[in-house]
Amino acid sequence: CMLSSRAELPEEWPAFRYVAHDSLLVDNRDCTESLTYTEDSWNVPGTLLDSQGIEFLSFESLQDTQQLNAYALGFDEDTWDCYQNHFADYDWAEIVRWDLDGYFGDLGWTEEIWENTTGTMSLPATDDMDYSELSLKEKLAAEGICYFQANWDMEELSDYPEDAPSVPSGAFGPAVTTTMFIVGAAFAAMVL
Repeated sequence: CMLSSRAELPEEWPAFRYVAHDSLLVDNRDCTESLTYTEDSWNVPGTLLDSQGIEFLSFESLQDTQQLNAYALGFDEDTWDCYQNHFADYDWAEIVRWDLDGYFGDLGWTEEIWENTTGTMSLPATDDMDYSELSLKEKLAAEGICYFQANWDMEELSDYPEDAPSVPSGAFGPAVTTTMFIVGAAFAAMVL
């Protein structure tokens, strides 16, 4: 993985990801289809984030042709793993190594829950919450793993605000500089 720490999460939004399927260039539509997206699944980011979907796979887990198509769309390893996969394909040791455990911990995840291969443990309460129900601390954590209101709530792209790719809807988002995020998160930690 290319990430070296929480402070180096992608600052650039993959704006192309928030363009409706029918508005994509034909070549880009072909790329989405080769990544197993349908028009419907492309238009609702997160639809394929279950254990069988393309969004569940980290960039490293994609087949070579899938990586090439992701590159052709504009993704790189960092933007794919953060905005598409939200690190779901990482094991807990990778979550810790990339210093993401604080974000996941603030969302209620523990190593035991994350690595629950038997399916006998309950998911954190935040897993079933709408973005509006998250506390400020949870919103900051969600934004640290490239969620914002519209993709957390799995809204259709047609419902996204016009400025969604460049202006996050939460308190602080990945579109701000890394320094701003660190300062903002430190301030939020003091107030929480």
